[in-house]
Amino acid sequence: MILILGILSGGWNLLWILFAAFLIASVYGGIMIARKKYTRKNSFPFIPFLTVAYLGGMIGGVY
Repeated sequence: MILILGILSGGWNLLWILFAAFLIASVYGGIMIARKKYTRKNSFPFIPFLTVAYLGGMIGGVY
């Protein structure tokens, strides 16, 4: 998925997409740990965060 995004959007845009996706995922993970829904050993998929970051950038006019 990341390779496809890199080919379609370019190198610098891919870095911004990944930055936004990791930021959203870290905020989500922090909220879930604070709410005691997850522990540090749990995991969640990364693709939804990547999709939200890409669509948010497209709607916001960043990419």
